[in-house]
Amino acid sequence: DGRTVALADRQGALTLWDAERGDLTREFARLPRGAAALAFSPDGKQLATAFVDGRKGERLLAFTEPALNEELIVWDIATGEELFRPQGFGVVAMYSPDGARLLTFKAHKGFRLTPTSPELSVALFDTGNWTQIAEGALGTARCFCFSADGKRLALGGRDRRLNANFVHVYDAATGAEVSSF
Repeated sequence: DGRTVALADRQGALTLWDAERGDLTREFARLPRGAAALAFSPDGKQLATAFVDGRKGERLLAFTEPALNEELIVWDIATGEELFRPQGFGVVAMYSPDGARLLTFKAHKGFRLTPTSPELSVALFDTGNWTQIAEGALGTARCFCFSADGKRLALGGRDRRLNANFVHVYDAATGAEVSSF
């Protein structure tokens, strides 16, 4: 509705604010740590929170550091109830414009043998039944965008093995690749 803003501080307080008056309207939840991303569903009925532990940079070879601890929680705004909390997902949260999909990242736990081994891959969920679409097939990305109608998803990034940039366009309902360049 454009009247509510969600904020999360570093200590994990998730609050809702009146965007016009700047007044705190609700102390919504207490998260285990600060959120990396917050996203309202287009209808304003859900709030997705994504967070991740930061790297400490203590290892000389970054790819030997332990896996990140991601978390994704989708809340019902009216009741404060958790609707969806999959394990091993997080970092980002973005709804499609039609609200039918939620994009996030999935962690690849365990030791990465080379710096080119992806640490995170794109995950796409159907918000009607919270099933993952094209599980494991969307690959990695550094940037992502839904089309205005929510029917397409563009993922872009750099393939470290090929030393080349890429863009892949997918059908957001099925995860089938439509084009790449």
